[in-house]
Amino acid sequence: DTPDTNQSIGWAPGQLGPIYGKQWRHWRATMSRPDGTLDSPGFDQITNLVEGIKSAPHSKRLFVSSYDPQDAKDCFVTTCHGTFFVSVFDDRLNLHQIQRSGDVPVGIPYNIASYSLLIYMLAQVTGLQPGTLYHTISDAHVYGNQVPAMRSLLEREPLPYPSVRINPDVKDIFAFTVEDFELVGYEHQGPLDVPVAV
Repeated sequence: DTPDTNQSIGWAPGQLGPIYGKQWRHWRATMSRPDGTLDSPGFDQITNLVEGIKSAPHSKRLFVSSYDPQDAKDCFVTTCHGTFFVSVFDDRLNLHQIQRSGDVPVGIPYNIASYSLLIYMLAQVTGLQPGTLYHTISDAHVYGNQVPAMRSLLEREPLPYPSVRINPDVKDIFAFTVEDFELVGYEHQGPLDVPVAV
């Protein structure tokens, strides 16, 4: 974000408006410009999700939405990801992420990693095993200035997947800190300069 862009929609620098975090944790609360203060706690979809998984793991209502049409016009950018369903089969927690729009080389890899980690976190705090990430993208795109980097990426040989270790003592979804995660066996082939087109 830039000060000029934020100012054009009435937000202070660093404020994105009523986007992901506000929708997940404070659904239907009103967010005030320019500093992002909330008029009420709103509805906490993440708390509701965790409680729902624990009390009714086979419910078809284990759903979180980051898109509120009423708030969309006030956001720095319309939410690209953040709407997902959780399903539990054989004590395995699966997550189906529905993505409105995605920048293939820049945004989507981050989204896949983030929601994969969220599966592990939710499974741990609800006493389940991590399952599968299903990812549906309505508008996946590669911008013209990203094509050379994508060609270079496709020429690289795939490496083994890393694994993640999570502090097993954390039992509250909101108690995780960065120190609770360890990426094990991560290998890379050097940076790939991919322009961001927003």
